[in-house]
Amino acid sequence: MFCFLKRNKLDTWLRIHLCIDVIVVVGISFLCGLGSVYAIETDAAAGTVKTSVSFPYAAQAQMAENLAKHAALQKQEVIAARESGDTEEADVLYNSAFDYYYDRITLMRANGMDWGDIAHAVGLHPLVLDSGHS
Repeated sequence: MFCFLKRNKLDTWLRIHLCIDVIVVVGISFLCGLGSVYAIETDAAAGTVKTSVSFPYAAQAQMAENLAKHAALQKQEVIAARESGDTEEADVLYNSAFDYYYDRITLMRANGMDWGDIAHAVGLHPLVLDSGHS
C-alpha cells in the first residue's frame, strides 16, 4: 500500500512536471513567433525576385502602417504638392512614399529592429509611436 501511494505521487509529480515543460516550450515557441513571416516570389520571365514580409499580429501591421503614414506625410515632395493645392499629384506622391516607407519598415522589423530604432531610421521621433493608435 505504501509503495502504491508513493508511485501515484511520483506519477502525479511527473505529469505536472511534463505539463509545465509543455507550457514552457509552447510559450517559448509563441514568443519566437512574434517576428515577421517572409514570403519570396520569383518571376523567371521578368527576372525579378520579390520578398514580402507580413506581420503575424494586426497590431504590428498597424504600427508599421502608422509609421509609414507619418514618414510619407513628412516627405518634402508630398508637403509641396499639398501646399500647391494639386491633390491628385499629392495623392500619387503620398501613395508612392507610403509604399516605400512601409516596405522599408517591414523589412527593418523583420530584421529585428525595435519600433523606436525604426522610427529614427525613417526620420521620425519615437513619440510618434504613442500617437500611432488612431
